[in-house]
Amino acid sequence: MMKTERSGIYGLKFSTRFAFLALMVLVTLFFSCSSDSGDSDNPFDCATSLIETASGTVCGKVATADGREVHAFLGIPFGESTAGDNRWQDPIPKGPVSEVIETTEFGPGCPQALNPPYTPSETSEDCLSLNIWRPADLGDRAPRPVMVWIYGGSFLSGSSSMPIYDGAWLASAEDLVVVSFNYRLGALGFLAGIHELEGNYGMKDQQLALQWVRDNIGHFGGDADQVTLFGESAGAMSVGLHSLSIPSSKGLFRSSIMQSNPFGIPYKTAAEAGTEAALLEAALGCGGKEIDCLRALTADDIVKEQSNASIEMLSLLGLHLAGFLVWAPVIDGAFLVEDPTVSAEAGELKVPTILGTTHDEGVLFVNAIAKALGGKISAATYTSVLTLIFGSDNTPDIIALYGINLTGDNSENLVHITTDYLFGCANRFVASHAVSDLYAYEFNENSINVWPDVVDCDGEACHGDDIPFTFHTDAQIGIHFNDEQNALSNEMMGYWGAFAFHQDPNMAGLLSWPTFTPSRMDYMILVTPELHTAVNPIPNCEFWDQIGYDLRPPSKEGAAKILAALGR
Repeated sequence: MMKTERSGIYGLKFSTRFAFLALMVLVTLFFSCSSDSGDSDNPFDCATSLIETASGTVCGKVATADGREVHAFLGIPFGESTAGDNRWQDPIPKGPVSEVIETTEFGPGCPQALNPPYTPSETSEDCLSLNIWRPADLGDRAPRPVMVWIYGGSFLSGSSSMPIYDGAWLASAEDLVVVSFNYRLGALGFLAGIHELEGNYGMKDQQLALQWVRDNIGHFGGDADQVTLFGESAGAMSVGLHSLSIPSSKGLFRSSIMQSNPFGIPYKTAAEAGTEAALLEAALGCGGKEIDCLRALTADDIVKEQSNASIEMLSLLGLHLAGFLVWAPVIDGAFLVEDPTVSAEAGELKVPTILGTTHDEGVLFVNAIAKALGGKISAATYTSVLTLIFGSDNTPDIIALYGINLTGDNSENLVHITTDYLFGCANRFVASHAVSDLYAYEFNENSINVWPDVVDCDGEACHGDDIPFTFHTDAQIGIHFNDEQNALSNEMMGYWGAFAFHQDPNMAGLLSWPTFTPSRMDYMILVTPELHTAVNPIPNCEFWDQIGYDLRPPSKEGAAKILAALGR
């Protein structure tokens, strides 16, 4: 919802003399408020200066982080509503509005199944907004580097408004500008393969946000030529796609940070995505009808049906790992041209990059599988899952390496496989083919758990546990850092901030972080009580490199056998 401030002249009648005086006052204010940074003095009741943007004039609020003031501009619209005829269309840049936009509250998240605190509390198809945090004491110094965050959530959920992503502390501590934004999710963001829909609408939202940053961030004291793109999970996947697979994003950022990118998950083609799209269309009662039928439905109808268990199962069986994410970016050959692991192997990672994973990535995902199967993973299910993903030829070798519990639970075995293949080794593979400087890490800190409903993550460095350290948002999520945790967060922010400034994470006072090379695979180990480095700490990667990270689906006959083994 747009909040506006109107001057006292609206709705009142003045004499010609008073009208002339009012006009002179406004003209004087206009010229006296001009500045190179885009700021203006504030004739309205706003806590910050007024700033001119392509979306209109905005004013924000003052926040504090560790006793330092930060200016926050929340919910700046960068795209028009995606509802109605704009659904499944490329995003439209937000046109300027005449009234001042009071950007003091986050905009609604894009439509998704609601599950606070892991999702926003409010959603709307008019969701394309972004947020900016900057130090309050800009002065006349040079423009600051910009860090643009992309949230994760399996391309199904998430929002830039989630407290864990609050950018105030990072902006203040590292003296830079932090940006986050919303993008379309689920079928509303990634439907493809029917009605000539190309998909990737959520990715195009992201690109539009980056273009807005390029054109407007200078008004906020940021340097459009020093943009670092960073994200976690599906956010890191997005960073990887912009870096490796979307040529039109070239030039919108100069460096990237990928936290827990499951590079081992390949992407579907638009044609392959059409199978699930047709099933969803039929389930919604629009099979055989024009796309107007789908556009007439409510967003809630689509969000509810997109998680249909039959669609999810058929996606996984038909496309194995590529079907793990039913609604996700697709390779269309024009906008998104190639799978990122294929591009990386061809030498396309050409921007300076930090990438890494957590020590126990697989726990969260295997926990969900085990829960769905009654609490444990039997030997038969374990073998069937491995056959589904890696094929019958590779499964015996995988079992020989990781083991099998013939009478008990195989969750731990599957955790190690998931962690190594999808995350650790796939990231090492990409790092080994980087053309520009690359810095690798493993996050081993297991003293917090950001997933209170997942007891298995207690005492583990689970997927996502690094995020509050990245933003120093322990207080926002009810986790209070002790002295060692506080120091680790400050060290991580220091590395990330130095990288944004210099494309090199090394800075005075921190342990030297060596560059990753294929001949000497150095990693920074992020852990309390002290950081340290290690050479090639991820196990079994030579084995997984031989299997490869762009696996093709099993045959229909093979999928049918697996389905029968799983009792489906």
